[in-house]
Amino acid sequence: MPYLGSHPGQQGSNYPTYKIRTSYTGKGKRPKYIKDGKGIVIPYGLNLLSSYDINKPLYITEGETDMITMLQAGYQVLGIPGANSFDKKWTSYLTPYATICVVLDSDKAGDRLLASIIQDMGELSPKVFFKPMPEGIKDVNTLLCTTCHKDIELFKKEFERIGQVPATLKGFEMLRELLPEYDIVSQYNITNYIKHVIGDNKIEVDKFIQTVYDLQGKELGISKTTIKDIAKTTISSMIQESEIANEVLAAGTGD
Repeated sequence: MPYLGSHPGQQGSNYPTYKIRTSYTGKGKRPKYIKDGKGIVIPYGLNLLSSYDINKPLYITEGETDMITMLQAGYQVLGIPGANSFDKKWTSYLTPYATICVVLDSDKAGDRLLASIIQDMGELSPKVFFKPMPEGIKDVNTLLCTTCHKDIELFKKEFERIGQVPATLKGFEMLRELLPEYDIVSQYNITNYIKHVIGDNKIEVDKFIQTVYDLQGKELGISKTTIKDIAKTTISSMIQESEIANEVLAAGTGD
């Protein structure tokens, strides 16, 4: 996909470059991309930012195909060329928006992109939210092409059904202010927050449980024990999935 653009903070940087997808796997002798390594890496869709409404969410995707899918559905979206390529300078594009929502690919790369944006947004990180893909769905393009059979209206309905999860503890406070009726203590929120943000870090999990309880659990009469049970189930599931994956890997390598 050819593009011409400027990099924030770089002088005289209108520099033509290109990146062409040649395969989807990158395995074997054929590279996944052919690209100009000397050019400036910029997000897909910078030319669209001036037409977006900063009072509406800006969605962040990984890659150009997911970005195009979201654009087709009428969302405001910026595409990051790769999960490991997010540049802190790009936060200048994100800060004007009321909320930033990262649309996660269902792999570790998606989690890395989310982590980079949270870290680089600094004190503005409470504005960052994310939407995880349903189980078995790699990304939004897969959601459109498989689950929704390329029906864009059906895709929009399915995408809206995916809950929006805060990416920081302060984000839960912000969500409570934005949507007082939103069910913060739902199993969906707790499961996805732990899975994609905290992992199995016990100190962070305990802090999260207390925060969710203080924000809404106490008010709804839901005990910390109940919230903790959901968290423990999530962590146990993550450990089990990791063990299974390691067994499969060991069997495949003959170790």
